Amino acid sequence: MAIALVYLVAVSAGAAAQTTDEPGAPTEGLVALQSEILLLVELDAFESVPPALAAVHREWVSYTNGFTRNGLLKWLYEVDRDGAAALDRLVDGDVRLSPAIRTALGVIPSTDRVSLESGSTIAIPTSTYVSALQSITTQLAGRVDVASLRPSSTAVAQDLVGPVGDSDQSVAPTRAAGASPRYPWAAVTLTLGAVLLVGIVLVLLGRRRVGSSPTVGHFDRLLDAGRRMAGALDRQEIAEIAVEEAIALTSARLGAFICVEEHRLSLGHQTGDVVDERRLDSGVLTRVAATGRTARLVSGDEPSITSLPAALLAVPVIGGGRVTGIVLLLKGDEAPFTERDEAAIGQLAPMVGSAMTAADMHSSVAELSRTDALTGLGNRRKLDNDLAAALMAVGDDRRIGLVMLDVDHFKRFNDTNGHAAGDEALAAIGEVLAAHVRLGDAAYRYGGEEFALLLRNVSESQAVEVVERVRDAVADVRVDGAEPQPGGRLTISAGLVLVAGGDVDAAIGAADAALYEAKHLGRNRLVVATAGVGAG
Repeated sequence: MAIALVYLVAVSAGAAAQTTDEPGAPTEGLVALQSEILLLVELDAFESVPPALAAVHREWVSYTNGFTRNGLLKWLYEVDRDGAAALDRLVDGDVRLSPAIRTALGVIPSTDRVSLESGSTIAIPTSTYVSALQSITTQLAGRVDVASLRPSSTAVAQDLVGPVGDSDQSVAPTRAAGASPRYPWAAVTLTLGAVLLVGIVLVLLGRRRVGSSPTVGHFDRLLDAGRRMAGALDRQEIAEIAVEEAIALTSARLGAFICVEEHRLSLGHQTGDVVDERRLDSGVLTRVAATGRTARLVSGDEPSITSLPAALLAVPVIGGGRVTGIVLLLKGDEAPFTERDEAAIGQLAPMVGSAMTAADMHSSVAELSRTDALTGLGNRRKLDNDLAAALMAVGDDRRIGLVMLDVDHFKRFNDTNGHAAGDEALAAIGEVLAAHVRLGDAAYRYGGEEFALLLRNVSESQAVEVVERVRDAVADVRVDGAEPQPGGRLTISAGLVLVAGGDVDAAIGAADAALYEAKHLGRNRLVVATAGVGAG
């Protein structure tokens, strides 16, 4: 993925060096053709799909996640114009135009457009697309890394936020408010690299359609912004980069990033005194958040802006099909922001949205990797991380308690009731542990029927009180199938160690030894390690 990203950046940067408006790479024809095939297959435009076209669709179908049918059609018509425009550049790039290439990349006939919009199949045969694809691929083989090319994604941003550069008077976004994407965003399986790649491709391939294209210097700045945000997986850092780069791309004096949550706006970052945090729920910012449309104006009475009068530029940032942020820029009212300023920030915004989405996905994936799927408690990895962090904060006057717990005779319970019942029992015990520790403490599933507690800033008497409360609560839980267990219920044994230093392995080893002693003494009891770890 990183190689593909570097290739796209290199190709696009080279194109920008040739002209500020139109990249001249002959690969655009292949990209447009792949994109058209992807979308036609996704729209069920063919009676049957031959293997060559199915392969293109299978490779890039994740790019269509979240699109409505109207969004796919809009993207297709954008790609169709790209393909027709690329025909001459293919000739300039010494690509021989066969009849199949001319037909496949030519403008889709109006009769076929009617068919597409009515849900019917088109008249252009699949053999035309297969032949065109083979011909272009063969002619470009050895000259470019064909495998690294990606479908044109310029309409992704337009499907979500409307044409780049729209102002308050522009048409509303394509996706209606509240409309659900075809796939839930939380289920999108794009890798973090792919999410960021889409965002950067939006800028690299979509810049031609902006009313006032950025200069080569602006384009280089956008590339630099993309690189910086690709390396940042923290939302705060991304917000700071976004504001810094937005100011650099324009003649702005001040900037801010406004976070848009479901029911409110909040300040993510600002340079100087830009907004009144208490009044973010009124004025131009709420309109941008509600409509997804850019606002460019001069104002002397905006309630949420502190530095007035001023020229304002507020550009929405889209993530998961909704507005998730706003890039806000200010400067003196004597020199309003221009269309070129609006275009530049309009191209930065999709990159910010992609980076924010990647950061959220990274956070979610990281959290899932530290969560036990059965109980919802932290897993062994999370315990190791939390314990290591806690050990750095302990000292003579601050100790932590580490408790290892094991469900007594659990193999007997599993053998009698089956593993499904065993899982239900473990989940019930996990709920009890989470509910009966103190605020600030944490419970974990260490593995199998073994659990752990991390008790922060605790004395021995306090730790013993917590563990005994947890043991009693587990014994009181009614679990189907527990009747044959000793005492007719599930119980736990526990080993406690007080930690004032040392390392993770030493702490866990001491608590485990105390747990083993509790088992040896007859189970259903707590044993406290005789000497704490690092106690001196």
